[in-house]
Amino acid sequence: MIVRDDVGAVLLCHARVDDEGFWFTPGGGTGPGETAREAAVRELHEETGIAVALRGPAVLHRRAEFTFLGRWTEQVESFWLAGVGDRPALVAHHLEDYEHESLDDWRWWPSDELAVLAAREDVYPACLADLLDHLDGPGDDDLPWLEEHVGSGSASVRTGREPGRPLPDWALVR
Repeated sequence: MIVRDDVGAVLLCHARVDDEGFWFTPGGGTGPGETAREAAVRELHEETGIAVALRGPAVLHRRAEFTFLGRWTEQVESFWLAGVGDRPALVAHHLEDYEHESLDDWRWWPSDELAVLAAREDVYPACLADLLDHLDGPGDDDLPWLEEHVGSGSASVRTGREPGRPLPDWALVR
């Protein structure tokens, strides 16, 4: 989920794993019989106490391969934009054991500070600052963005969508 308050700041959480820290948007995996959209809403509520209703389509699809807690992981993520007005109090209703162990901070980041943050620390999705700039601009298209980070040590590939270009199979929301 990409959650923004009434002044455009975005909610990120920070995790520290194996002495390396990184910032990322709240969210998580799907449960049995659950769609990605349903999982996004549920995970946001479990991790932050924020309840939202999603109306629009996903604004970003991301495919990534990485090692997390010593385990090779391949995942496809879909991100929805949600506005919350005033910043609500953050209350975790349910965290997995690994989340209790690794999450160490939550913070609202002003959009204009995201690029500076990403130059100093890892931020996921990597295209977040560019995507928010695009969404805040005149934005004459409503096509989702795509991001891939595939292969050990590879740089993220960030791209906006081209009109008429179909989504790749991995980006089709289930």
